[in-house]
Amino acid sequence: MEKKLKRRDAELKLKVALEAIKAELLISQIASKYDIHPKQVTDWRDQLLHEGELIFRPKTSLRRTKTDLEKADLIQKIGQLKVEIDYLRKS
Repeated sequence: MEKKLKRRDAELKLKVALEAIKAELLISQIASKYDIHPKQVTDWRDQLLHEGELIFRPKTSLRRTKTDLEKADLIQKIGQLKVEIDYLRKS
């Protein structure tokens, strides 16, 4: 029997994450209350804590996600390595 994945809406995720941050209930109690896995509760809580600042960034500026920053770092590293390879080839 194949288990179907449930899609949760953003409103529920925020509600669960805020309850987990408040810490009035245990993670397992929150998970039971919303019929989700406790790991999912901690994942949503951590995501809100780590990426919540994006909400308050000015709308006129580009909102850069963590993957955008990682991509920029990798592009910079590639450029640096190309320069090093060119230098070593000339030597």
